Amino acid sequence: MSVETVAIPDDRAFASFKAECLCEEGWTVTYNKSGITVWIQNVDEEKSLHKIKCRMVCSEVSAETMYDVLHDTEYRRKWDSSVIETFDIGRLTVNTDVGYYSSAIPLMLEQSYAAAIHPVLEQSPAAPVPC
Repeated sequence: MSVETVAIPDDRAFASFKAECLCEEGWTVTYNKSGITVWIQNVDEEKSLHKIKCRMVCSEVSAETMYDVLHDTEYRRKWDSSVIETFDIGRLTVNTDVGYYSSAIPLMLEQSYAAAIHPVLEQSPAAPVPC
């Protein structure tokens, strides 16, 4: 079994992630309807491995509220009918926590699960980052 080192995201990692989210170069739109856009990007042709990114426009909800709704493990159980188990694992820094999420996904034979690092970096509005 190989063990990989995972670094706590810093400002540079956040900027890189944000640039990838905003960049459309090299991505193919597979869905674009009612304020929801989904893109895919081929990662490994031999394994049919893709990256997927989505954007949903929620003009009546602030980014802060959306973040809180998505990351509040207790409240998520009330609105997310696919959740099997979710909990906070721990806080790595003042702005970074780790959480676990397991869900039942329709049409799949097994449940899906993820452990994710959630960095939160307050930033003032800036010019778009080039691809």
